Amino acid sequence: MDSLNAVLSALAKFAEQLLIIALPMLAAAATRWLHEKAQAEIAARKHDTIFGYRIEDAAEFAVNAAEQALAGKDGFSKKAYAIQAAQRWLKQSGVDVDVALIADAVEKAVYTEINRDKKKNTPAYTPTSRAGEGDEGGHG
Repeated sequence: MDSLNAVLSALAKFAEQLLIIALPMLAAAATRWLHEKAQAEIAARKHDTIFGYRIEDAAEFAVNAAEQALAGKDGFSKKAYAIQAAQRWLKQSGVDVDVALIADAVEKAVYTEINRDKKKNTPAYTPTSRAGEGDEGGHG
C-alpha cells in the first residue's frame, strides 16, 4: 500500500508541475487565437463597410457624369451610361460587382439627388406656415 501511495503521490506532483508549466502556455495560445479571430472579424466588417461606400460613391459619380455628359437625353440612356461608368470606376478600384447591384445603387443615387433638390425648394415647416394661418386671405 505504501508503494501505491508513493506512486500516486509522485504522479500527483508530476501532474501539478505539468499543469504549472502547461496552463500558462495554453492560456497564451487561447488568447492569441481569440485575438486573431477578433481581428479577422473586424477586418471583414471593415471591408464590407468600405465595399458599400465604394459602390455608393461609384453610383453617385456615375449619375453626375451621366447628367453632365448626356444633358437633355432620356433617362434610359443616362441610366445605361451611369451603370457603365460605375462599372469602370469600380473595376479601376479593384472591385468586381454584379451589374444588378450597380443598377440598384445608381437608382438610389438618382433618388437621393432628386429628393435633395426637392428638399432645397421646400420651405421649412413653422407653426405660422400652416394653411390659413399667417396670411391675409386665411380663415384663421
